[in-house]
Amino acid sequence: MATGVLGRTQERTGMVIHGYSFLSNHYHLLLRPIDSEQLARFMCRFKSKLAREIARLYGWEDCVFGRRYAAIVIARDEPSETGRLKYVFGQGCKEGLIGSPRGWPGASCVNALLTGTHAVGTWYDRTREHRARQRGAAFDRREFTSQHRVVLSPLPCWNHLEPEEYRRRMEGLVREVEVETAEQNRALGRRPLGAARVCQMHPHDRPRETKRSPAPAFHAITRAARQRLREAYRLFVDAYRRAAERLAQGDLTAVFPTDCFPPALPYARSPAGAPAFVPP
Repeated sequence: MATGVLGRTQERTGMVIHGYSFLSNHYHLLLRPIDSEQLARFMCRFKSKLAREIARLYGWEDCVFGRRYAAIVIARDEPSETGRLKYVFGQGCKEGLIGSPRGWPGASCVNALLTGTHAVGTWYDRTREHRARQRGAAFDRREFTSQHRVVLSPLPCWNHLEPEEYRRRMEGLVREVEVETAEQNRALGRRPLGAARVCQMHPHDRPRETKRSPAPAFHAITRAARQRLREAYRLFVDAYRRAAERLAQGDLTAVFPTDCFPPALPYARSPAGAPAFVPP
């Protein structure tokens, strides 16, 4: 289900996707949006449809997602980009659920990255179902469905590689996660729960303890990269606040920085032909 929702949303928004992983109570997406408007449209479509399908499937009556998504900028360098991709598909290993990213039973980008194929999932057209139900028509539960694939793009740092070489490096990243997971399990004296046990868990079950830590402002390996991102963000926020103050005073000519959502004004788009804001 999640794969179909992701693929359909990608088709509708043109989002570039590098990796993804869906766990029992959260998910991770590695995206490269054109600008913040595209990201907002993508996440609105994706999260709303996914939440409705989860609520329908499991009888969920409350809010499905406990909080809004966190969009965290990643530094444009090889260690940062490859490190985040490893983190995304290594989630089940980190939590002691499986011993290898290859064994995760949920929606994951690992197989697609290793084989070069596209993951395909099912989209349920609930609007057509509703109309058929209003007409009193009988229909099969999969009658109003369509198949959609998730197209993965290479990481920017490895975009120059041939497909075969890219898959070879993905294999290397997966093996790194497997080795690190084995070492961690030995150190903690634990055995992975296993894919079969993971699938037996009830969706309404809650862990005894949950880890809550503040999300980082940016993902960057080096201190210099973090400082550049902080400075770029500081300049952006300063420009936005100055423009907002002028607007609040009645100055409708206040110029907001590009790629932002001014209060009660249209999206501040980059001029035609100009690139969107790209962090250093």
